[in-house]
Amino acid sequence: MRRAFSPSVIAAAFLAAFSVLAFFGSRVIGRFGAPETPLAEFYVGNLIRTSYETAILLAVTALLVALYAFIPKVRDSVRMWVKKIGDYLDTCSLGKYALISHALAALVLFILNAPGILYGTFMIDDYKMYAIATERSLWELFWTPINEHVIPLFWLELKAMFFFFGTNPPPLNFPLFFSATIAIGSAATLMRMLRFGPSTLVMILVLFASTTIVSHQLYGFYAIAPYFQVLALFTLSLIFFVKARENSQFPRLHAFVSFFLIILSVFLESGGVWTPIAYGLFALAYRAINTDEWRLFTLIRKEFRVLVASFSLLVVYAAYLFYLSTVATETFFGPSHVPFSLATIRGLYDVLTAGTLLSLFAPRLGLILSQPRFVEIIPYWQLAMGTLFTSYAFVVGYALLRGSARVKGWVTYFTLLVLGTALLVAIARPSSHATSFYRDQNLLFPLFFMTLALAAFASEWMRNAVSEKNRELRIWIVCLFLVIVFAGQQTFSFYKIQYYEDIVVNNALVERLQETLVPALQELTASRDTPLSIPTLSALFLEDGYQQFPDLSALSTFLGIQDVEWLSIDKGPYRASTSPAFLEALQKDEGLRSLYLTKGEVVESCASESFGNARRAVKSGETVRLADSLDPSRAHVFFFDISAEDAPEKIFLDISFQNDFGLTDTVAHIRLDQYTPAVESAERRYACQADLNQIPAFALSRAVRNVSITVTAPGSYVLHEYRFEGR
Repeated sequence: MRRAFSPSVIAAAFLAAFSVLAFFGSRVIGRFGAPETPLAEFYVGNLIRTSYETAILLAVTALLVALYAFIPKVRDSVRMWVKKIGDYLDTCSLGKYALISHALAALVLFILNAPGILYGTFMIDDYKMYAIATERSLWELFWTPINEHVIPLFWLELKAMFFFFGTNPPPLNFPLFFSATIAIGSAATLMRMLRFGPSTLVMILVLFASTTIVSHQLYGFYAIAPYFQVLALFTLSLIFFVKARENSQFPRLHAFVSFFLIILSVFLESGGVWTPIAYGLFALAYRAINTDEWRLFTLIRKEFRVLVASFSLLVVYAAYLFYLSTVATETFFGPSHVPFSLATIRGLYDVLTAGTLLSLFAPRLGLILSQPRFVEIIPYWQLAMGTLFTSYAFVVGYALLRGSARVKGWVTYFTLLVLGTALLVAIARPSSHATSFYRDQNLLFPLFFMTLALAAFASEWMRNAVSEKNRELRIWIVCLFLVIVFAGQQTFSFYKIQYYEDIVVNNALVERLQETLVPALQELTASRDTPLSIPTLSALFLEDGYQQFPDLSALSTFLGIQDVEWLSIDKGPYRASTSPAFLEALQKDEGLRSLYLTKGEVVESCASESFGNARRAVKSGETVRLADSLDPSRAHVFFFDISAEDAPEKIFLDISFQNDFGLTDTVAHIRLDQYTPAVESAERRYACQADLNQIPAFALSRAVRNVSITVTAPGSYVLHEYRFEGR
């Protein structure tokens, strides 16, 4: 009877029940309603598929656990091998343990993310960074921020990488994959040096290495490479710190290398500004735990040199940032403009719950549930987030009340790093959505340290059980937790499809530009003494609805385009500023026409107050003529005030007009969706403006005629006001 209710039997039953839940969950998702957009269809279709896969994975796991529970030979064999592996990892040299940890980290990362690692791609800021890194000197790069990020040492790395490998993504993926492997393998090695068991290696591989948060860092987008490199440098620094304190052969050398790595982490990326503080705290925690001295002033006195060095590094870096804000060649406000308010504290809670903790079980669920159709679940969402927060707080509290000095110290230390790095996210990347979702790279640091805190707790919790039976129960609880996390990552692994599709779309678009745009511009500039002036194109015109690409002008250096002056939409009137040779080529060159005269999306800007009083009813599919004729140089800003009833989440307004280039169909569209700011009123209403100079066929025409819009989405609409103005 006891065997029937042993932990392994209960675990098998739990996994079987969870498998059934995943199966029926997929059916519920399928019956929720027809997807309204291609993106919603992507989410729903793939979530159904991965839920089925998760159900199968859990069912197989339940079967294996049942075999373990009911067949003594299987159980004895598994226990024997687990004990052998555990004993070997416990007794092998630190060098062998580090080699095994890094090898397993590389293996797990590659198995789960092979397409991204093997192919990769440039994305968004990468093209601009390529231009900056290749065109500017080393001295100039030291004073060049990008998008409020300060990356002096990373600029040097990029310059070297681009010099040796050019724009070939696979070799450029090496810093992403290598730094991730070093960070994860070094974290496991560090936990061994801090006297935690080999179970921490398994915890780190499952709770961190297998997550979609980590996966996203390995699919190209080299602009975010410094995040993993900061983690790698920081963990290596702590390893050298411990080596220096453990009577190593070269303690001073190890101490020097340790602090030098911290210096590198700070100047590699401004997001690593926390590392000197974390380094000083590590010195205090290490001394307290290993000497059983917990008096703060005594600890400060003993670690005074380390604390002074860390503080001095922060002062030097702050001085660098303040000076940089006065001489930067790119827009940079500096640390004096860092926003902080009471809302930041709420943001910290959101980063911890809806960001970090939720990413263990259902990554990016907040992004899906941020849509208006799910507004009714917000109270339940807040309850779920409170449960996650309470659960983690319970683990920390249990460690502080019942744990050994080592567990108390290191769980507290890693939790402080979770709070500190999460606070930086709350300050720099606040979320305005009720379900609070964050970009994957923003959650990397908090998730990393939360994993180490949980690994430290679980290792000691299992090891210090009062009896063998109690130890077995605790082991199964930890195993079930790991299976649930892995199952959650599998369920939401469909995001990797999106990452890979980004690679395919980006590479295809670059190839298309090289085949059409580059030769056409080379021909136009070959016989000119002055630069050719042509309009840039937004990413939403280069690839309709695709936002993982920069404006066309940002690709100029990457594509090798020379002697071209790019005109942004605020340099109007476009036609008067554009070179006549380009306008003439646009009439007949099919390559240029396929880029500049295809349908794209116009970006709008919306206010919280309405400005229209009229009420013109508009049916779905009805074409409304806005103007018989317009001069784009004088009237190109389109103001509109429209309300919707019984409309889907995404509303599309198609724009059409007669122009100088013979286009008669829809030329562009405006999208109003769940992320578009609405008027503060009881009805769903938008008061917006859109610069039609974003549409080349509009901006480059002498005059446009029969300017019309058509609401293509189903529903009932009222057009309250519209007008055209100049800038």
